[in-house]
Amino acid sequence: MLHSHNEAPPAGEKISQVYARAANFYEDKVVPHLQRGETVLVVCHQYVLEPLALYLSGLPPTSYKHLKLPNGKALSGVDLVKFRDKESGGAASLRKEINDLSIMWAILIYAVAFLLGSLVGAITGSAGGIPSALFRSIIVACLAASTFYTYLDIDFAASKRKVTSTVKYLVYGWMAVRWAVGLCLIFSGFLYQTEADLYKVLWVLFWMVPPALTSPVLSVLWGGNLYPSALLSRTLSIIAPLALLATLKVANLPINVDSLIFFAVILILGLAIPGAIAQFWRDKSPVESNHHSKNWKFIGVLAVALMALATGFQFTPATFLSDVFSSTDTARSLACLQQLAIATLVFVSMRVAATLTSVVTKGKLSKAEARDAYILLVNPNFFL
Repeated sequence: MLHSHNEAPPAGEKISQVYARAANFYEDKVVPHLQRGETVLVVCHQYVLEPLALYLSGLPPTSYKHLKLPNGKALSGVDLVKFRDKESGGAASLRKEINDLSIMWAILIYAVAFLLGSLVGAITGSAGGIPSALFRSIIVACLAASTFYTYLDIDFAASKRKVTSTVKYLVYGWMAVRWAVGLCLIFSGFLYQTEADLYKVLWVLFWMVPPALTSPVLSVLWGGNLYPSALLSRTLSIIAPLALLATLKVANLPINVDSLIFFAVILILGLAIPGAIAQFWRDKSPVESNHHSKNWKFIGVLAVALMALATGFQFTPATFLSDVFSSTDTARSLACLQQLAIATLVFVSMRVAATLTSVVTKGKLSKAEARDAYILLVNPNFFL
């Protein structure tokens, strides 16, 4: 609806209508001043600016393409035509279409990639999977790309002013409750009796991980307010992983020390550094960084898809198909069912808590804020 000259969002205008309105305004209000030799400044937003740019460069509304004109940069008539030709045809046009579609279908792309990886892993029966060093490199590189493009698109300084204290306390409060329950279960000894019970602890840790950094994508797609999902997922992604490291160390569980070191590497190389670089570039060159993000954000989406593909392949057991369809080992089948039950309980508990939150806070949060709170509480960071 936003990228066609002859479609309109509900109760909105078509681009062709905006084009006519902008052209009339220009002829009636601006041209007389220009004829008197005066300089005129017209201020407007993207979806008025682009149809007006078409009109000024002598094109009809049917030629509308999403130009993504650079913010705050003056273009002469000649520059405008050159920019239009460069940005609206060939590879540039295809790239923009891929960019928009990848964001719209991001969640489905991630799910399909993970399932495809699992399917390939199950069919090939690859016991070794991807070599460990290569798999770790893929995860870190993809997480870094995803973090960079997520943070490049968000102004965190401005976001702080647009997040109410109510939604902050709500999300932080629920995460604190989840942590309290998780720590009690881990340190009580109730879950962990032998090393065979370690998976139970891991599922409890999953209950305690922060929301995914892709939460802002869901917010945009599902009608959220964007800012709470961006700001709160960032803050929790700084605090929670460090707390998880401390918890694993203090609990003295039989977890490989190398995995803890790699966890720290993920935090530094996959989250902290690319996030800081993105915000630094945004702060120093807002026009260039914005233009880059609007043209190349699909790299971040594809990075998460690749990460999902690799993860699905790596963690699908080589015996998966036989376990499901022809297993004769009762103990193994029972262990699988127990793990599935705990996983289901964790997922259901997250959604029950989030739904209860939506009910209790009805009227206290705007609809968009409530949507963001729900997303943050049910969208854990799988890859972390």
